[in-house]
Amino acid sequence: MLHFSVRTTVLALVLGSGFVFFGCSKDKEKEAVKQAAEVKAEGTVDMPDAKGMNFQPNAAQKKIAHDLVQKVDKQNWRFPPQETNKKTNAKLFTYLAGTSEQPEVVGAALQGMYSSYSSHSKRKAKPDEDFSAVVIKRLQSEDPRLVARALKAARTAMTGKRADEKLIKTVVALGDEYPAGPGRYALIDALRVVSSKNRTEPLMSIFVSSLDAPEPYVKSYALQALYRASRSIKDIDGVKAKALELAKHADVGVRGRAVELLGAVGNDDPKAVAAVTAALEDPHPYVRSEAAESLARLRRKEAIPKLMKMVDSAERNRYSLSVWKTLDGENGRLHHEGSAWGYERDAAMNAIRSLSSGALKLERINPKQIEAGLDANAKQTRDWYKKNAGKLPAK
Repeated sequence: MLHFSVRTTVLALVLGSGFVFFGCSKDKEKEAVKQAAEVKAEGTVDMPDAKGMNFQPNAAQKKIAHDLVQKVDKQNWRFPPQETNKKTNAKLFTYLAGTSEQPEVVGAALQGMYSSYSSHSKRKAKPDEDFSAVVIKRLQSEDPRLVARALKAARTAMTGKRADEKLIKTVVALGDEYPAGPGRYALIDALRVVSSKNRTEPLMSIFVSSLDAPEPYVKSYALQALYRASRSIKDIDGVKAKALELAKHADVGVRGRAVELLGAVGNDDPKAVAAVTAALEDPHPYVRSEAAESLARLRRKEAIPKLMKMVDSAERNRYSLSVWKTLDGENGRLHHEGSAWGYERDAAMNAIRSLSSGALKLERINPKQIEAGLDANAKQTRDWYKKNAGKLPAK
């Protein structure tokens, strides 16, 4: 811990500016003294050194970091939004997350890192070596809230073409520590952003093994992750068998996403086609909507007559899994959306359009007039079906 006097502050400012105090010009020396006096006038600070980090904050930056600490919401472990949106604070958040011994400060700083860094946006800082080192350090924390914040921050450096492979491996290694529950959900949430290039077999096994977790919200999230990464699945038959089993699960979300996954891995498998077709009779509109989408993906034109029965449905096809806690201690909620506009008929009409190979034309819907737009499209769908029903395959 360092207590900055005027002299040490001057030296830190000079070193931070990139030149040596002794031997520099008098103008630069005066400027350094002036800056140091300004920092001193605002009050001295007592902040730790950034040992082992490439970024070494100077006295002025430590003063800013000190002021940031005073703004932490100790209950929610957050900095004010106006601070986390500043690109100039990014490295200071990394510094605080790596050096602070106060959990609320570390947690807030990790959240700040997630908000102020990006692998894509030019408006934010790019994740660097310090970023990954600090995240890896906090992933080893015994406090689940800190692990949760570290996993969230990790997502920033695990996506894109320049994803940090070491960080990805570190997150995957946590699979043994979190085989189920909130921790497993947080792992899936972090790893699902990884691109196909870095989806290793150990990573994919996190998703596959999560299908055996007892919690429906973990199963459902793992099914969705596998659906989005379906091209990276090696054991297609094994995953398909598991999806067939989960298509009969008691939870609506699990059933629906199992049916969704079967649409991606089922191909021409009679069992998969039969399971997806049977899901059109499911009691919940979300599952029926996922079945419609999967039948379109499986190119089952013979399903169009059954899909037509859904065109006049007014039921919403949304479903939420809740009443569980996240690793961060928050109330968990996993939302399931059956189609773009949230109606069963919307899903059915889009499936029919896809199966018509573009012959059925649907109008673009005005977000301010959704029901009217769906009514108009339903009429177009019925008109198309009357003209083409006789041409459709019976099986």
